[in-house]
Amino acid sequence: MKVFAKNEKLRFKIIWNYLIVIMVTIVVISTIISSFSAQYIIDNTQESTWQLLRQINSNIDLRISKIEAFIDYLSQDERVREFCIAGSDTRTALLQEHLEKVQSANREIAGIMIVNEAGEYISNSLTRVSRESLVSEEWYRNTKENAQSIQLISNPIGRNIVNNNRRYNADNIVAISKAINAPDGRILGVILVDFKLEIFEEIIERTEIGKEGFVYIQDQKDRIVYSPVNKIVYRINPDWISADTESDIAARISAEEYKILWKHSDYTGWDIVGVFSINEMYSHITDILILVAAISVAAILVSLIVSSILSNSITKPLAELESLMKEFEEGETNVYFTGESNDEIGRLGQRFNNMINSINNLINMVYDEQHQKREAELEIFRSQIKPHFLYNTLDTIHWLIKERRDKDALNTIRALTTLFRITLSKGADIISLQDELKHIESYLFIQKLRYDEKLTYRIDCPAGLLAYTVSRITLQPIVENAIYHGIKEKRGAGHIGITVTLEKDALCLVVKDDGIGIKEKKLRHLQSVLAGEVERTNEYGLINVNERIKLAYGNQYGVSIQSEYLSGTIVTIKHPIL
Repeated sequence: MKVFAKNEKLRFKIIWNYLIVIMVTIVVISTIISSFSAQYIIDNTQESTWQLLRQINSNIDLRISKIEAFIDYLSQDERVREFCIAGSDTRTALLQEHLEKVQSANREIAGIMIVNEAGEYISNSLTRVSRESLVSEEWYRNTKENAQSIQLISNPIGRNIVNNNRRYNADNIVAISKAINAPDGRILGVILVDFKLEIFEEIIERTEIGKEGFVYIQDQKDRIVYSPVNKIVYRINPDWISADTESDIAARISAEEYKILWKHSDYTGWDIVGVFSINEMYSHITDILILVAAISVAAILVSLIVSSILSNSITKPLAELESLMKEFEEGETNVYFTGESNDEIGRLGQRFNNMINSINNLINMVYDEQHQKREAELEIFRSQIKPHFLYNTLDTIHWLIKERRDKDALNTIRALTTLFRITLSKGADIISLQDELKHIESYLFIQKLRYDEKLTYRIDCPAGLLAYTVSRITLQPIVENAIYHGIKEKRGAGHIGITVTLEKDALCLVVKDDGIGIKEKKLRHLQSVLAGEVERTNEYGLINVNERIKLAYGNQYGVSIQSEYLSGTIVTIKHPIL
């Protein structure tokens, strides 16, 4: 039996040991799921929606009744009645000022207009568009015909009225009007209030009915008063909503099932309609999923107990192999599987060991190749600098001697000697910060002779940092770029500033120039290359410095660049503290 267990294929071990437990778990979960009905979720959502619609309806009725109370109060104002009877007089300005104060105190009001029977009007922000009398308009006539109640007009398109505040038009207001009644029963005029539709939006947008559900308002003529942006609302047939005070239907829209509920307001005559997706409710039956998850966890625990008893011979080597893989993922490359079984786990362990050996060999090979490649590139880089720079410098020395500027020629020769002495550094890749700054100072001194007044420079470094060490030839490629691609390309003189500071874990060397700068497209490309997001191109010196630092010390160090075209460039070198 022991030999059979040792040599039996892993596939059959898994099938026979876990098949029964898995099947029991599936059957239990399936039975429990089938015993539940999503109707509970739908009923619960429907009840919540009813409560929501009633609350919204009450809120809207309250807002509209507040406006009606305001209109009634305004109708009793002596100035309003005098205007309606006598027309415009010296008190009109006081009345208009009063309307402006009222509107500023009621943020839901977009405009107020008072129209008398003679067609004269007064308003704080509403203006008649044409000369035609307002008393002939439909809204005015309807208000007179229903003198004892307010009239609500949603989307009042076609009125001879415009709001001076262009923000409010027929699409985002509800017009509310009511007649001004005299004690003897005569109608003196009409008060019109433009109510901001955004108030309804604030009320409705705070509500949620699942992810796809929404609430909208339609008036007694089946016109949409307000609706959130939604592709479903305009596919709802107004005929589905009956005259019942409260009711609901199920409807199919765009191949999905929806529940539509509405609450009718006897006060406004509007229907507050709530819509939610039945399909969404089926897909989000949270209570059932929680119960299923709990039972699944219990079933899994039982499975773990049973499987640990029945298949310890399988789980133990698998756990060992998993642990080795995790160690390898975390960077430990010298790990090997030591199992002795001949089944799939044993053979998998052998292949794991072979894979580790192959990967280690490949890593070493790639590392050697990359190291050789970078060394070759660095040597090419050095060889590119020397002939070109040496030629220009010797030409400068020749010119100085010819002009009998012997002292300048001597200083230039001394600077060139210092430059190449530090460049060679007896083959050392790490030099002191002091030598690196002498190197760049010598380079800038020579370039200053060549460019004369076009180039100025300044090097700032605290004396306490000079003893630190940095990679050789770190600043020179950056400064060379600043001269040839920045200062040289701009009109007038240019300045290069070099500063060295000490951060928490690094030396920060900053090269700043006020040259021509870099255009945005090229800057983004350079930044992507420096970040390793795209392959390097022909920006050799800058990229080489960045790669040398990253290869030597890690990706947390390296070069970053910021620039503004026509303003200048800032290159920051983050170097480890050595």
